[in-house]
Amino acid sequence: MSFGNSCNRSTSLHHPGVITKIQPLFVSADVTPLVSSALTVEVDQTPPATTNFPYNREARRQANIRRNEALLLELELKEAAEGLGIPPPPLKGKGKGKGKRPATATPARPVQPKKKPEPKAETPSAPRRQSARLTHRYADPDETPEQREKRIADLEAKRKRDEEERLEALEQERAAKRPRHNDLDLTVLAESEELSNEEIQSLRNTLEVVCREPHPRAVGKDSPSSPPDKEQKDHAIAELRALLSKMVIRSRAKVTQDRVYSMAYHPERTKDLVFVGDKHGQLGIWDALAPLDEPDEDEDTEADASEGGKYWRLQPHWPKTSKSSISCIKFNPVDSHSVLTTAYDCTLRSTSFVSGKSIELFSLASASTLLTSFDLPSNGNEIWISDGLGAVNPRRDHILVTSSNDHTLKLSFQAYIETGSLLEEEGAPGVLEADNQIVDQFLSSRSGQGTILAEYEHGQSASSAYWDPSGTRIVSTSYDNKLRVWNLGSWPSYKNPTVRTDFSPSRQISHNCKSGKWVTVLKAQWSPNPDVTAHFTVGNMNHSLNIFAYTGEEIVRLSDSTKISAVQAVTASHPSIIERAASGNASGRCVLWGPAESD
Repeated sequence: MSFGNSCNRSTSLHHPGVITKIQPLFVSADVTPLVSSALTVEVDQTPPATTNFPYNREARRQANIRRNEALLLELELKEAAEGLGIPPPPLKGKGKGKGKRPATATPARPVQPKKKPEPKAETPSAPRRQSARLTHRYADPDETPEQREKRIADLEAKRKRDEEERLEALEQERAAKRPRHNDLDLTVLAESEELSNEEIQSLRNTLEVVCREPHPRAVGKDSPSSPPDKEQKDHAIAELRALLSKMVIRSRAKVTQDRVYSMAYHPERTKDLVFVGDKHGQLGIWDALAPLDEPDEDEDTEADASEGGKYWRLQPHWPKTSKSSISCIKFNPVDSHSVLTTAYDCTLRSTSFVSGKSIELFSLASASTLLTSFDLPSNGNEIWISDGLGAVNPRRDHILVTSSNDHTLKLSFQAYIETGSLLEEEGAPGVLEADNQIVDQFLSSRSGQGTILAEYEHGQSASSAYWDPSGTRIVSTSYDNKLRVWNLGSWPSYKNPTVRTDFSPSRQISHNCKSGKWVTVLKAQWSPNPDVTAHFTVGNMNHSLNIFAYTGEEIVRLSDSTKISAVQAVTASHPSIIERAASGNASGRCVLWGPAESD
């Protein structure tokens, strides 16, 4: 509090030697004033007798204010006001909710990223004048004709070199904005984040741990293991609720710099490794429960707002703009020793944990098409890539499910697509493409009859559709604020792929799915663990993580208003540990959910 500004001061600057009067400071009408009588301070404002410059009245006025403040501090008025319990003045601000003190409840504190020393910017030196004679810009009056010809030739050669260097720099600048199609080493992937050699080696050591043994994708039984009668179903869901309700926030960190678009939980059981893709093509690798490094002495971040675990940021997709948003992340289903990512730069890349190299598996020539999803069968021999959202059935890989902005969810029979004329191209080097026009022509042809086995139209855009680990259930998310669950059982079979006209969901769950412009689209994701009652996770616009059973019943709603202040739009679950989940928001901050740490 500045007492000099809070006092009611009347000062005349018209005549030197005037008295500055400080009015008595009162607490309130009912409280005895801290100073019972007016204070007067004699201030000499007479300018020096001999001055060679104009009298600076503003400087004298500021000096008087400082003297008055010092006097009030000597009288200990500030401490006396605090002792009487006088509330501080309201905060400055405009608009609704501003200018008021926060409520007594503790507001949510976003996790604060670790501070890195900023490189010192080199200040460019001012251009210096150079002699025209030394730079040969003007002819020497005594030069000979031979010297003149040589000077002109040298100037022309220098001009050509400068022009070539300018064009080369311009081409390098353009190339830096185009997608990268070459193989990238781990050191190149970490260039944009300027990771030190120690940090890169730490990442290599972490990836070596997950490569000690294979982690094949777990697949559920063909027939659902859910109990047949209602009592046993309720008991299984109650057991699952007892486990999941114990989950709390175990760790938080700003894993990526920008909005989280995709996420995958690695099946390694000894580490909680979460892979996060963001809006600008950055791949964050978060060892969420890794021991913390020694805090810096200059670090003043509170414990509740500090980051947990360790993370590394790589840049497999380029350029570092919204044209390279990582739309989908999956692990190699055979051993999980590599991670595959698609991005809006129209490329599919695979980054090996063993070699540390990132190679391009697929690139789309058309830059107007955005690759939004891909999937692999359990054998890992195929990759299905789409500009929509869909998945391959984990047990019956001849069945595909897709969702689209045209409001429809479709089940298609892959065998007809493979044997039909759709993918028959001579000389195709293992990559087969088909655009919408070709697909429509194929479906309307005789060969394409029976390809679409079932179709369901949502009220608005169908933003996602995924199979559960057993391949017998589907969950879809739609902008009509509904989550829908299908229980298909053993249909459709490979030998008898009958078309169904009565394809409707068994459960519909009301859920706010309109995330808007600044939040990633909400997508319900099944838990990949096949040894537990089937359930799925989905973000909530009220900053919580919701978990539903396959029956549509809400099992638990995870939230913490003291630590979470944003929508947890992207979610993922551990493939083998039941009480493990992760979520991410629009600022790149991620949360690990798990049982409370035992004492």
